[in-house]
Amino acid sequence: MEKLLINENKDRAEADILNLHQHGKAVSETIRFWNSQPALTPLNTAKGVSDFLKDPLGHLDKHVLSDTGVTFGAHKPDPRMVAQMFRIQYDELVRKISTSQARSLNVDLFTFEPDKCEVVLSEEGKDIVRERARKYLTDPDTIKMYRDIQDVCDKLNALCSTFGIAAFERNAAARQMNFLRCEVEGKSWRFLPNVERIQDYINRQSFKKQ
Repeated sequence: MEKLLINENKDRAEADILNLHQHGKAVSETIRFWNSQPALTPLNTAKGVSDFLKDPLGHLDKHVLSDTGVTFGAHKPDPRMVAQMFRIQYDELVRKISTSQARSLNVDLFTFEPDKCEVVLSEEGKDIVRERARKYLTDPDTIKMYRDIQDVCDKLNALCSTFGIAAFERNAAARQMNFLRCEVEGKSWRFLPNVERIQDYINRQSFKKQ
């Protein structure tokens, strides 16, 4: 199946990458705070961090009880109370886990660097984010019409540059011919195919044939 790339959405991809980078920093700070606590087994391996991120609050309660060696009979003790006995800052850990949104971190996009005790957005993760932002056409009829209109746009853009057609005039023309749209590129405006209008037209034609 042919795929035609029509928009890389670079700005959106870079914004998503920046947000993921900030998310990773917040989660890394939470992990380092965990590792600063007495009694708790440090999170210093990729597997340990991965297990923690699957259910951070459940992981905390489990390890407060297991790492401190507290035994109990029929009644399970309150992890918060046990943590206080061992000077583990339980409430602050819960706050950091919640505010960092540790559980929602997409671990498939990150790697763990034990030396820095940091989760880092990987190069492969960045590529995945960039690919998700890209917009493709796959319908053959839509691709054909898009290419036909793109040829028209290329000629119009060249003519507008030659004759010095102003941006507001190009925008006005695009509004009158709604199979076109105008987009700024650098210091000038250019015509592009209006994908939504093309897809709407193709869908209506398909409906009429049914």
